[in-house]
Amino acid sequence: MERMGNKAMATRPKTGGRQKGTPNKATREIKEIAQEYTLTAIRALAEIAENGDSDAARVSAANALLDRAYGKPRAALEHSGPDGLPLSAPSLVIMPFEKE
Repeated sequence: MERMGNKAMATRPKTGGRQKGTPNKATREIKEIAQEYTLTAIRALAEIAENGDSDAARVSAANALLDRAYGKPRAALEHSGPDGLPLSAPSLVIMPFEKE
């Protein structure tokens, strides 16, 4: 074992525990319980989207519904150069080789 300060660090790969990506038992149970309320939650979001007290509440609920129905939109990428001009590839200038 290597020492780093007062702590010993293992040099061998980890061999025990859950497989990577496997949720622990408590997480799995909570997820199962929460999934029982899916229809209720969707109905509540729809109610808020249609009849919410504020514009912010209605927009937030509508976005939540759309995200669940179609997935979150990807981040926008700018496809233009400075000042909105088209992108341009750098020019390659070939200089003749001069003998000495």
